Amino acid sequence: MDDMLGRRSVSAAIREKLDHPVIDADGHIIESRFALPDFLKQVGGASLVNRFEKEMAEPRGNSPKQNFWPAHSAKRTLDRVTCMLQKFYAQRLQEAGVDFATLYPTFGFRVFRTSDPELRRGLARALNMMYADMFRDVRHYMTPAAVIPMHTPSEAHDRA
Repeated sequence: MDDMLGRRSVSAAIREKLDHPVIDADGHIIESRFALPDFLKQVGGASLVNRFEKEMAEPRGNSPKQNFWPAHSAKRTLDRVTCMLQKFYAQRLQEAGVDFATLYPTFGFRVFRTSDPELRRGLARALNMMYADMFRDVRHYMTPAAVIPMHTPSEAHDRA
């Protein structure tokens, strides 16, 4: 696969010589949080969306440390856009010689720190629904890991 400028990448050239697939088991996504309330409303109604918005408005510790991933910086604009646009991400994986990637959430990790059990379960369900929707068209190239809260065994087992 050629890169955006029509050049063959070194990694794609190496991939062509391999007789096995190349799997990225530690890819990442940056969620578009503006879409999450729509999915959360489907899961738990407007009251759960209100609780989510209240939770997001409350400061959590030292906020600059929350933004821990380097792709959030302006120096890495292309990487940030890649992690937000699924079809573009699939194209860049091919340029990099990667056949398939498992992707991990960025915002999804915050779900595990949510102390309200109902909101935590609702957020996990809503995020998983959002991920399924977002990655439907590129499922042959990548799949997002599910968000599964596990504060208790019953919570981890809950599929509602």
